[in-house]
Amino acid sequence: MKLSKRKNDPSAENFSLDDYPFYLMTRVMAAYYGLLEDALKKVGVDQPRWRVLMILGAKNPSNMSELSERAVIKNSTMTRLIQRMQAQGLVRNAPHPKDNRVSEVYLTLVGRERLAMVRDVGGQIFRRAFDTATSGDTAAFAKTLKSILGNLTRPSFISPPAPKPAKRPRPKTSLAKSGRRAAAAR
Repeated sequence: MKLSKRKNDPSAENFSLDDYPFYLMTRVMAAYYGLLEDALKKVGVDQPRWRVLMILGAKNPSNMSELSERAVIKNSTMTRLIQRMQAQGLVRNAPHPKDNRVSEVYLTLVGRERLAMVRDVGGQIFRRAFDTATSGDTAAFAKTLKSILGNLTRPSFISPPAPKPAKRPRPKTSLAKSGRRAAAAR
């Protein structure tokens, strides 16, 4: 279904910011991360560590590239984060059994305990956020978000408008030159 020129399309004349899905998602995520950050502080975890714990809870072990991609954290930043998490005893790092160039990250027992705590925190916020939604609404919302993500991660389709040719300003004549011309014309 092609969506164009509806009031939630920024190029529409009757565009409504309050109905723009990306504006709403930004506001929702800001509220979500605000609640999450406050709640995570109480269990001694920040958002980047929370992301790694949740990803490893879903796929343990994960390699560094997977963690970086899924957590939306640059590789170099992820490497430093994993080093700090190792120092805290939350994860351990080991070479892949078949490829020593690949580093795999595993949850430790302490990491599993912390994961249980952050999942509880995440569950409380999830239930608050979706309090008025049915399980069908929630599933449909997740399906729509997956579809949007797929659309946005396809190769670029945006064709920027062609630049307008620059107007060349007329050369301004100085008063001295125009005075000399007037004198020469007399």
